[in-house]
Amino acid sequence: MTTAFVLIENAAKDINFWWIGGVAVFAILLISWVIWHNYRDQEEFKRELYGGSEAKRSRGWF
Repeated sequence: MTTAFVLIENAAKDINFWWIGGVAVFAILLISWVIWHNYRDQEEFKRELYGGSEAKRSRGWF
């Protein structure tokens, strides 16, 4: 039990948690940006297709 704890503690000292946090925040921002632009492109496509009235009424992802 003690050796496993020491191994985990030594591994945690080597990992830079700021780097991991930065990558996680970047990934979340990138994913949200892709989702937002995909949703916005669909809304623009609906506006061009239906002439604006249907796109304002329709809500949701599809």
